[in-house]
Amino acid sequence: MEAQEAERTIIYAPRTASEANDMLADIAQRRQACELYAEACDTKAAYYAAQKKAERDKLDTYINERLPLLREFIKNMPVKKAKASESLKLPDGTIRVKYAVQKMSPDEDKLKEELKGTEYVVNEPTLKWSKLKDVLDIVDGKAVNRNTGEVIVGVNVINEPEKITVE
Repeated sequence: MEAQEAERTIIYAPRTASEANDMLADIAQRRQACELYAEACDTKAAYYAAQKKAERDKLDTYINERLPLLREFIKNMPVKKAKASESLKLPDGTIRVKYAVQKMSPDEDKLKEELKGTEYVVNEPTLKWSKLKDVLDIVDGKAVNRNTGEVIVGVNVINEPEKITVE
């Protein structure tokens, strides 16, 4: 009922300076009330965001404390092995261990300079990283061209740690 009445409110133009001033005062009061309400909402939102972060941090800590224990457990169990991982299905979820791997990351400026004039650099500014990566191997922490045995300067080898996830 109130919503219908609010829709039927008729606003008259002020006829006197006093009515205009009253209207301005009402607008200022409503603006102030709206700002106070917005500040209260922002305060509540910040409070809940902090609560949400605290709960997520607690969960992360809880999980991280248990991952090494699950890793130990899975060592002695018959697991499903894949190329770069192993997993164990249990009634309430799956424990998956992704093995530690080394990945290559190009330093394009160094590679362009190093491989200028070869098939791996197209028109100077563009490096054919995917094609180059296909002929590279990681040997003793360095990227080596398997065809020539040459160590390729400009490829950074990144050691990624083993990852354990619970699904």
